[in-house]
Amino acid sequence: MISNNNRLYILVSIYYSFTHLFHRFSNSTEESETLNCFNIDQSDIEAYFKANIILQYGILGYVGFPFKVLQFDNVKNIFIIETNNDCLTKLHLIISNQFPAQCPVDFSSNILNSKMQYKFKILKFNNSLSSLIHDDFVLNTS
Repeated sequence: MISNNNRLYILVSIYYSFTHLFHRFSNSTEESETLNCFNIDQSDIEAYFKANIILQYGILGYVGFPFKVLQFDNVKNIFIIETNNDCLTKLHLIISNQFPAQCPVDFSSNILNSKMQYKFKILKFNNSLSSLIHDDFVLNTS
């Protein structure tokens, strides 16, 4: 469990990488576009990050890296992560990789088991969950 004074909430968006399509079919310089309604669930996101934490930082790094996906909104393609302040830089390294970057996890969604590439982007982070979700996210309390 994370102590209250060390908690960090991070709002992250997920994008589908259209890089190869843009170079092929248009002159756009955009690297990614948002897809609506990802066929991904909260457990897929959590499994991906936890597997990458173990692969990149080992079992001792995993033990010292509290990580929980609080909620995933597949319409806005955003989710909230709860971790601690000390793990922000490590998490940023994982987020900067493309998803799934040869992850050995079988996801519940067939779309993630394909060769499609996804990208994450940290939108904002805060020590207060209510400040983080003010306009961007509505938590499902049911």
